[in-house]
Amino acid sequence: MAKKIKKTDIENIISLSPLQEGILFHYLLDVKSEVYCEQLTINISMKINYDIFVKSWEMVVRDNSTLRTIFRWEDIKNPIQIILKNYKSNIELHDCTTNILEKNRIKENDHLKRFDLEKIPFRVLLCKLSEENHEIIISFHHILLDGWSTGIIIKEFFENYNLLSNNQEIPVRQKAQYEQYIEHLQRLDNKRTLEFWQEYLQDLETCRLSNISFNESPQKNICDYDKEHFAYDRLGLDSILKKYGISKATIIYGTWALLLSRYTNSTEVCFGTTISGRNIEIDNIENTAGLFINTLPLFSKADPSIKLIDFLKNVQNDLSNREEFENISLSDIISVTKNKTSSIFDTIVVIENYPIGKELNSSSKFIVNS
Repeated sequence: MAKKIKKTDIENIISLSPLQEGILFHYLLDVKSEVYCEQLTINISMKINYDIFVKSWEMVVRDNSTLRTIFRWEDIKNPIQIILKNYKSNIELHDCTTNILEKNRIKENDHLKRFDLEKIPFRVLLCKLSEENHEIIISFHHILLDGWSTGIIIKEFFENYNLLSNNQEIPVRQKAQYEQYIEHLQRLDNKRTLEFWQEYLQDLETCRLSNISFNESPQKNICDYDKEHFAYDRLGLDSILKKYGISKATIIYGTWALLLSRYTNSTEVCFGTTISGRNIEIDNIENTAGLFINTLPLFSKADPSIKLIDFLKNVQNDLSNREEFENISLSDIISVTKNKTSSIFDTIVVIENYPIGKELNSSSKFIVNS
């Protein structure tokens, strides 16, 4: 049974976003699972004032309500998230100067702790490796933050640290909070959104990679994977994009669609795409921490009879047309398809393009690792 919370300690109670509901569902299936447990490390080549370090993080928590959020689901119709008025950051300090390898053990143990969503699923560790070498370990459950948001809180932490180090006050940041995003979702016209997705996916069939035989050895682990790195002529590509008025994302999505078309021997393919979810009318939303991302299907008709550039323009048009209808859960989208299967794609393309390293990696003092 979760600990009872005093009304005086509660700042707000809000519903969950569609993606948060999905993550909570998987969490409850196995509360000990490491799925959605995120860990980020930052190497710092400078002396650290520990008191200022702690206070800087406390001010980050003060200015970002999502870092003061806990979850409840028992004995209520729909799960809720509760924003606490105050929360003292869960910060641990470790001196590893006599044994630098101890840092690896600390990091691994921290990852193995997992998270209890009925408590604040966010914590920070600082490992001192030498007088001018430290490592920050930031751990959180994905139900709180997306990748874009990690850049926000890290940037604010270093801004706070620099201000306090120079004996300056940290002003309260006047910006939108995650609860405003939830309120925005509740005002949306879901009927019109569902009608769009029903029409967009009306021709979707279930030709998927899982149905294709790759003649793999039966002993091969289906979870095995490898990485491929590709380089491209940036100036040449940028020139083509400008000439035809298409985006880099369109090139990536279009390339993947053509690859799937070849593997499935089908001119019609569907795959998942992850969006930032911040294309909404809330002031300064780009500086708000929370879970905004969403996964949406991209249905593509790779007709070999049309020119490549026309195919790419069709992909871009699809991306543009769906922008107004992006704030919907994947399960709701599936519910209006012909087959209503548990999934309508088995591959996903994620384009990571968020501001986590520009300010930090511009200085040799900071190295950010995910």
